Amino acid sequence: MEAFFDGWMAVRMQEQHIPGAVVVAVRDGRTIFSKGYGFADIESQKPMQPQSTILRVGSISKLITATAVIQMVDSGMLDLQTDIREYIEPDILKSYTHPITLHQLLTHSAGIGDRFAGQGVRNSAELLNLKDYLMTSLSPPVSKPGETINYSNQGITLAGYAVEKTTGVPFANYARDTIFQPLGMNRTTFVPAAEDLSDIARGYNWVFERQRIMPLRHWKPYPASSLTATAQDMARFMLAHLNAGNRSYEPEKNWRILSTGAAAKMHSRQFTMHPQMPGMAYGFRELIENNQRLLWHSGHMPGHRTALFLIPKHNFGLFFYCNSDIKIYRPFLTAFLGRFFPVNSDPVPLPSAAIPIEELRRYAGVYRHNWYPRTTFGKAAVLMGIQGKEIEVTAAMTGLLTIDGRTYVAHEPPLFRSRDDGHFAAFLENESRKTTHLYMGGSEAYMKLNWHETTSFNWLFYRFCLALFILGFISQVILHLRARKKEGHTLPAISARLAFRGSGLLCSLYFFFIIGLYVVTAQGAYKMLEDLPPALMVLLALPIATAILIPVTAAAAIRAWATGRLSLWEKAHHIEIISAALAFTWFLHHWNILGYRF
Repeated sequence: MEAFFDGWMAVRMQEQHIPGAVVVAVRDGRTIFSKGYGFADIESQKPMQPQSTILRVGSISKLITATAVIQMVDSGMLDLQTDIREYIEPDILKSYTHPITLHQLLTHSAGIGDRFAGQGVRNSAELLNLKDYLMTSLSPPVSKPGETINYSNQGITLAGYAVEKTTGVPFANYARDTIFQPLGMNRTTFVPAAEDLSDIARGYNWVFERQRIMPLRHWKPYPASSLTATAQDMARFMLAHLNAGNRSYEPEKNWRILSTGAAAKMHSRQFTMHPQMPGMAYGFRELIENNQRLLWHSGHMPGHRTALFLIPKHNFGLFFYCNSDIKIYRPFLTAFLGRFFPVNSDPVPLPSAAIPIEELRRYAGVYRHNWYPRTTFGKAAVLMGIQGKEIEVTAAMTGLLTIDGRTYVAHEPPLFRSRDDGHFAAFLENESRKTTHLYMGGSEAYMKLNWHETTSFNWLFYRFCLALFILGFISQVILHLRARKKEGHTLPAISARLAFRGSGLLCSLYFFFIIGLYVVTAQGAYKMLEDLPPALMVLLALPIATAILIPVTAAAAIRAWATGRLSLWEKAHHIEIISAALAFTWFLHHWNILGYRF
């Protein structure tokens, strides 16, 4: 095993410019492999150590929160099917009309939205007040509860707050007392102390042929994402889950955090968007790979990637971490399973009868991953390729579907199976048999987009507007120079002068906005996870000003047109500028960039 990990990590770390990594494997009640690679801190050349380096494990935090909830359910203090309003202040969910249960929160099926911009803090002590955070920041619903999977940090944070409100103990302290201390996870916490910060691995991002240090920030919905731990502590957590809630395999030692029944319930499939596909357990995602059922979760903080995998059938657990933004845990898992759990599988056979192309075209289109902000400025992260990955589905005359570049054959439509690896994909339809979602298993749910919602169309639309502004600016300059040659005046009437100046101002404001927004975001989109830059707040005032200026300019142009004072060129100029401004304002509104929508 060591030879495999050493070889694989050496190649990938060099190819992907990864500063450091840690791998820990457990089996049958003991750690069978534990090793650090590279550096936790490049500048000081501090090596990565499984026992002492503190890691930002990101969304693996959700497994701690789910464990805490199941503990409370096991003790009778919480119920998975009761409306969560019974446990927390109902006003937190004032924008929600349907009952929401802990069962739905732990399976990401509650329809809770998410936020990204402005969600980070510098001081971990600011993380403790979950009530105020949820009261002021909980996103509106994005779907009906139980309808589909919408991965949500805020949903898991609601579950953590239910534990806090019911026990009267801050969630971070509850997790410390009932999970970390019983398991001996002594370097694990949601709220790291100042003396521990020096041991935290630095996060990096390889940009422009150099390593860029990512700032240390803490996520406000901390039960979902802000856990810090050593790799050895995560091994203890894996051992407990593999042994039905008890870290020790020795009968005389009771390091139990869950009863056997509670652990079994937590590990069972609890929600899926298709009965023949892996779905969600409580907290854990479910994955079928190489004929093995895995319970797993990944984690991401800026400059940090983690993944935790359990194979219950073999009492085996694997934890991976690297201090880089490179997403390599899936290739890591594929290589590991191919080496230690190999399978000999032939390509999935073609169906005996091809499905008519007319039937397949119902599924064709572009689909976007459900996890992205819908109502806030953070929706623009989709345009930047940070969230809301889009995949294309195409239908072939041969009766096959291509999903994200892979060929799928009909299994039991709307269920299809990949010819490459045997994985399933399922399409969801509404009552009218209109396709609404694509489900790839676990928490991988995608919503079907209309043509005008796709990022490819919107980038094309953006470039079209930009081209109109450039042409308009050139036209503005030429018209201005021509007007200066006229004797005694620049333009013949007040309305014409107002329309001309309004068009020029519209061009100037939008040029300044586009260039300014590029400069601000080029400094790093991750900076917007914390306090929003003052420059951004100023920039966002410009589209509001242009939205007010558009009707004023249009009214002046119409009046000047009616008086017959405008030439054909001037008429075309104003139509072009006002149309471009209206179109670009719609574009900004669609992506929640018009106004201060945080």
